[in-house]
Amino acid sequence: MSRLAIDRRCRDGRRVLRTAAPVALCIAMISCASDRAGRRSLGKPPQDAQPAHLVMGVLGKIIDSDENGFPDTIVVVVNVMIRVHPVPITPPGTFVFRLEDEDGTVLVRWELDEESTRAARRPATLIGPGYVFRLSILDKIPDAMPPTSMSLSATFLPTVGEPAESSGRKYVRFGRDRGY
Repeated sequence: MSRLAIDRRCRDGRRVLRTAAPVALCIAMISCASDRAGRRSLGKPPQDAQPAHLVMGVLGKIIDSDENGFPDTIVVVVNVMIRVHPVPITPPGTFVFRLEDEDGTVLVRWELDEESTRAARRPATLIGPGYVFRLSILDKIPDAMPPTSMSLSATFLPTVGEPAESSGRKYVRFGRDRGY
């Protein structure tokens, strides 16, 4: 195995750990509370709860939806967290996602309206209720590119209250190594 292949495996492993660690912590927190005797239920979040921050994860590999050999679609799971309760909420609002290059230049921006956000709502993700989005770069930038690392961030704009930002960025890689 070449040194380059080993380096890639190490980077991929660190990326998985950075994504998996917060998710595992949230799962552990939720699994500790149940309705069984001797344990208390977490209950429901307060009705007037305001978003504090977003927990975001990219599911699996980037999808090549047009089958041209270049990945172009990201599946993203987002949970809206509040300060006073460990279970996420799914309030009405809109999302803005940004895909930036290494210099911080925004290459792609997705603005999802309230209807799209409502359609993306899921009653159960890994850590509770959340949203699942499919974000495609095809209508924004060409997918045929050399290997390019980009960072994804999100902002949730609730219909009532202050915006919430993703805690950290998720790094994704578009393009392919050969045949560009």
